[in-house]
Amino acid sequence: MPEATTSESTDEPAKDPARLYPFARRARVLVRGRHAVCNARKRIQFVLVTTDISARSRREIVGECEGIPMIEYMLTDEVERHFGMENTRIVGFLKSPIAKSLMDELSAHRFQ
Repeated sequence: MPEATTSESTDEPAKDPARLYPFARRARVLVRGRHAVCNARKRIQFVLVTTDISARSRREIVGECEGIPMIEYMLTDEVERHFGMENTRIVGFLKSPIAKSLMDELSAHRFQ
């Protein structure tokens, strides 16, 4: 008698984007701060904005960097821990395969 097939979920477990952070840091694809991000606008894949940024700063970065995908994710302390950037609330990722992979994984947190 043939075995009955079970309908198991074939969905992969959610991947943690933190596994890519060391690679992004080592590849030097990070741009720190609002002014640096806006100056490198044409080379930016996406901008990571922390969740603890002020509403005014958030409005300003959205206005200045219109057309660049914005992702609101993690706290300032987490940025410091993962990327070694103290008191940084805005991080730009230069166009690269690693930045594309990170943007795809964080797309659920995109707000622009």
